[in-house]
Amino acid sequence: MGKGQLIFLSFYDDNYSRSAVLLKSESNQFDRIYFRLSHNAFAMLSQFKKISEARKSKIAAVVVMSPSHKVVPVIRFFCRHPIILDAGWPLTDGSRSRRGSDFRWKPATIISYTKLKLVDLLSFTMADLVLVETNEQRKRMSQSFLFRKAKFGVSLTGFNEAGQTKESTKLAGESSGQVRLNQSRTRILFRGKINNESGFDTITKAFKLLDDHFEITYVVNQIPKNYTPQSNERFVTNFLDSELTSIYQQADICIGQVSSNQRLEVTIPHKAFEAAYFSKAYISADNIAIREFASEDDILFLDNTTPEALCQAIKKIAMDQNLNRKLGINFKNSYDNLASQRVLGAQLDQWVAELYKQKSQKN
Repeated sequence: MGKGQLIFLSFYDDNYSRSAVLLKSESNQFDRIYFRLSHNAFAMLSQFKKISEARKSKIAAVVVMSPSHKVVPVIRFFCRHPIILDAGWPLTDGSRSRRGSDFRWKPATIISYTKLKLVDLLSFTMADLVLVETNEQRKRMSQSFLFRKAKFGVSLTGFNEAGQTKESTKLAGESSGQVRLNQSRTRILFRGKINNESGFDTITKAFKLLDDHFEITYVVNQIPKNYTPQSNERFVTNFLDSELTSIYQQADICIGQVSSNQRLEVTIPHKAFEAAYFSKAYISADNIAIREFASEDDILFLDNTTPEALCQAIKKIAMDQNLNRKLGINFKNSYDNLASQRVLGAQLDQWVAELYKQKSQKN
């Protein structure tokens, strides 16, 4: 069919969601073109009509980026092309996760939750293919929304390598997991949110069990209230994308999510892919979902998510440079084989080619 076009649609910036990995992956088969849509349904339809008319037969498929699910039912009746929704997870899951322990079944919450559930149902129904994070997520969504598993494709979140400099790509290809001998402290990095899912309280308590031979950087969404950091604790709440390389380069050990939150049974923390890309030794709770991406050869899994267990895991890696190096190298290899931007982009191209062929045969 020649080199077709993949039209990516979103309400947000092109770097906003996990879909940026697919949008910015290189392809010899399809050109990837991004459009930001209006939230207003009528304006959105007008925008999409102009996009579609300008490209006509060049469009191979339309990819709706996460979390712009409601685009699908709006454009479905005017779109003859295959529609792929890169959902990642249901909007209802995202809502509950953001609220965390504050989630309560109040009238306003019930109304909001019902609306999101309806958007989820309509968008999943009307999309030709829905992409989710893990096989566990696929199983759960199939059961929850009563769809065949074939409705869902598993696409790991990955990491937008295109947003990194040439220097960062070189660093990622090296084994930077080994603790440097010319420094006085082992440097720990936690990048994530301050919530129950991340196990942030467990991390801070574990760090207080360590001595002055360790320091930690928290790259988080906010500085916690009423928290007095020690001299070897640092908080970073704002940084440029170009600084991400330096943040990881300076770390010896990365800590992932260390809780038993149920959501971790179906989702893999995005920061796990970053740590793998940068070849970092990584500590994580042992959850079902992350086992789809990495094994105990790649990650030091915790037997339980207590501060004491995390403290011992940190010490184990810090005292064993060979283990640190092995974990970093193995984690990067798993990333390259399963979740690199090249792999995920090629996987999307294959799905698009199959859907385009099916549509052509029906027409």
